[in-house]
Amino acid sequence: MLGHDTAWALIELQEQDESRMVDRFVIDRPSTTGDVDDFGNPIVTYTKVYEGPGRISPYFPHGVPREAGASTVILQNRRWRIPAEDRMAQHLASGWVTYWNGPVQTDDRVRRVTDGKREIVGRVDSIDDDTTEQTAQRFIVEVGAR
Repeated sequence: MLGHDTAWALIELQEQDESRMVDRFVIDRPSTTGDVDDFGNPIVTYTKVYEGPGRISPYFPHGVPREAGASTVILQNRRWRIPAEDRMAQHLASGWVTYWNGPVQTDDRVRRVTDGKREIVGRVDSIDDDTTEQTAQRFIVEVGAR
């Protein structure tokens, strides 16, 4: 009985979480071939992993210092959410999610591309969704990292 009740409640919780996903995200995976541009920088190409709705919420109330050459920059960490993986086929069929070739991995580039809002770009720092009853896929993003 409890398993049946939990399964029913999980669907309700997933729908509630998804109802708050009002931003549009593009997540893609960087790769290099070893080629460099005219300035000696590696040429990076991106393969799309996800395009669809999502939600951003604060993770740390403060920035995280990272070394950048001779300077230190402050990166803001945020928790980003997209629909649970077991609901992707349903959302692709409905058109709510326009692309899925997951799973999301550490070091993927994430972008908020919501019309009318500033673009936010970051890097997946860690995956935070290894749960049995998953209401959404969650990952921690270093905003400002590319």
